[in-house]
Order: sequence, then structure tokens, then C-alpha cells
Amino acid sequence: MDLFLMALILGIGYFILQFAIGEIFDFEFSFHDIPILSPLTLATFFTAFGGTGFTMEKATTAAGHVIFATSISLGLLAALLMVFLIAIPLKKIQQNSVGKAKEMIGKEATVIIPIPTNGLGEITYNQNGYRYSSPARASGKIAQNETVIIKEINDNIFVVDKLEK
Repeated sequence: MDLFLMALILGIGYFILQFAIGEIFDFEFSFHDIPILSPLTLATFFTAFGGTGFTMEKATTAAGHVIFATSISLGLLAALLMVFLIAIPLKKIQQNSVGKAKEMIGKEATVIIPIPTNGLGEITYNQNGYRYSSPARASGKIAQNETVIIKEINDNIFVVDKLEK
């Protein structure tokens, strides 16, 4: 099996595993908050590099060094596009949403799915004119439509207490 086909299979295989299983490898090497080396950018590079090289080997009579240089160039271009058009905007959205959620600590919310003791329910809260919903847990059972106070946020799960009237 040649280098280009192996790279193509590696890239596509990782994308399929990522889609089916979720985050497999959770690492990222960032430079000034730009995720240069992450599983997503590496898989994009390998897929573009392998696909370009494999296609050029089969469809053209170009020299090996031309195919290799073109494959490297297109792989890098695809990875950079992935970083700047997808990874960075998604990271900014995620950071903004987490930051805005943390502003809700100490504020009121309404239970829309009852919260069982030691279980998860769901709350809604209004922020800046928008209505959001989030998973929530509490130290005790809280019924639907009860008003609660948001105490903290752990792993995107709101920890709430029943509002004493």
C-alpha cells in the first residue's frame, strides 16, 4: 500500500471514528489561540494529502516529486482552511457561550424538566432577551415550573437550589 493511500485511509478513518464515537483524542497545540495541531486539522491534512496524491498518481503522468509537493501544499491548505474557517469560529462561539452562562450564577431560572434527587433535569433562563435551556442538577428533588437560583456551573451542567419564597 502506498503512502498516499495510507494517508487517505487514516484521515477518512479518523473522521468516521470521530463522527461515530465522539472525541477520541483530546489534545490541541495552540499558537496564540490558533489550534494548529489538533486531531481535526491533522485528519484534514492527511485526507487532503492522501486524496490528492492518490488521485494524481492514478490520473496523471506527473513526476513523483511534483505529486508529493502538490499533495503537501493542498494538505496544508485544507488544514489551514479547516482551522480558520471552522475551528477558530467554533472555539469563539463555545468560549462566548460558556462565558455568558457563567454570568447567570446567582440569577433565577425555571425548571422545565423535573430534577430528581441525584439526577438531571432541565432549566430555562433568560439572558439579554434570549431564552436558553440547560441541564441542571440539585441536592434535592425539584418539581417542574419551580423557580431556582443558579449556584454554579460544572461541566456545562447548572447546579441549582430551590428559591425559597
